[in-house]
Amino acid sequence: MFRTALLTLLLPASALACPDGAKCITPGDGGLNRGSAGKWVTAPVSSPPVEVGHKLEPGQYPMVFNTRYYGLPPVRDGWVYYEIENEIYRVDRDTLEVLEQATDEANRAF
Repeated sequence: MFRTALLTLLLPASALACPDGAKCITPGDGGLNRGSAGKWVTAPVSSPPVEVGHKLEPGQYPMVFNTRYYGLPPVRDGWVYYEIENEIYRVDRDTLEVLEQATDEANRAF
């Protein structure tokens, strides 16, 4: 009962929280389309940390071992997975040459 009474007292006050002189807008009046409030900002495009064909330094990046947990195909044919700056890459085990990016193959656990 007390909560209901409190809500009925506070709801009209929230409607008056934006006085006329504050330049308040609502989505329905096109206020954001006028350019007076808000600004579109685009995130800068970042380049990948390594390119395909790049040779990694031994011990520089961690190898991904639990591939099944991350939903990745099993390791085979002489390549392994490495995590490089929150991205997963397929890397040749012997030469440490980056073969391709495999982040899109991982599931949400990564």
